[in-house]
Amino acid sequence: MAVCSFDMQFTFVMAGWEGTAHDGHLFQYAINKQNLNFPKPPPGKCWMLDINRWKDIMHLRYHLPDFQRDGRPRGLKEIFNHWHSSLRCCIEGTFGVWKAIWKILLTMPPYSFYVQRDIVVVSMALHNYIRRKALADPAFE
Repeated sequence: MAVCSFDMQFTFVMAGWEGTAHDGHLFQYAINKQNLNFPKPPPGKCWMLDINRWKDIMHLRYHLPDFQRDGRPRGLKEIFNHWHSSLRCCIEGTFGVWKAIWKILLTMPPYSFYVQRDIVVVSMALHNYIRRKALADPAFE
């Protein structure tokens, strides 16, 4: 599980769980374990989670191209969908850049589970370092 900021950096990572672990369980574990220091949202803000999509909003327009093609959102649910989709694009972009830079993530060698976990965490830390220190990195454009 990872948390991203709007400037395409990872602000929290909890690696080492099995792929079959439910996202909701991971989230509950992260926010309830004091020693993990899970980042709390600033006052007046909230988390944007990608666990399950709600069925009652999915029959409306959701993806950004839908709004670009058909015009502005209409109604509260479509406004929510528009903002949710915009935030998802930021998160997916962060993961996309991370995977593009670190090719080892696409075809992970048969290292032990612990080495693979450490590769994920270290590559995220290096991703953040490059993002902060590089004057111009085309991957982030």
